[in-house]
Amino acid sequence: MAGIGDDIKEVFQELGSPVEVNQHFGSPVTEFVDPSTFESSDPYTRQTVMEISLPFDSTIQSGDIITLTDNGTHLLVVSLNFQRFDQDIVTKEAMIYRCNVLGTVSKFSRTRDSNYKLVEDWVPTSDEIPCLITGDISQYSVNMEEYGNFVGQQLSLHITGNVSVEKGNRFTTSDGVVFSITAVAPYRLNNVNICRIEEVKG
Repeated sequence: MAGIGDDIKEVFQELGSPVEVNQHFGSPVTEFVDPSTFESSDPYTRQTVMEISLPFDSTIQSGDIITLTDNGTHLLVVSLNFQRFDQDIVTKEAMIYRCNVLGTVSKFSRTRDSNYKLVEDWVPTSDEIPCLITGDISQYSVNMEEYGNFVGQQLSLHITGNVSVEKGNRFTTSDGVVFSITAVAPYRLNNVNICRIEEVKG
């Protein structure tokens, strides 16, 4: 017999916003969600953070990248909670960050060519991934003094935990800006890595 969760799911399918769920394994799938703006007096936080309601049986997980199909906006899922009624899960509630950059992770490699000459290069270890960069004044973010405490004094990269990231790796944006990853905090958010980054000059 259908329950409250099934009834709410039907409402999502009729009135919700379609999103493409890009999980690390498997093909993208389409789901219907109910997005809302995060309540905050800080304009940068309102622009960057969103909350979405999901059907009780949604496959969306923390660390997934979802894409709004109506405008192509990429969103990083950073937390997921269950809403219950009489012990049954009726909806899921997710916190998401609006991504502002596409880029790839790479690691330093030393190999020998056929002539035994040493070859040093940065080798990509990921596909192009939507991410969020926050921090000081840059083309990707804004100054903390103007927009509140969501951003810090140093540049940070928020990237899905489905991609391996280590200190010493590099992150290169789709428009060619290169950052060195100087520290990784893998446990502050579930399946999301927060990395301290510095732009590589020259």
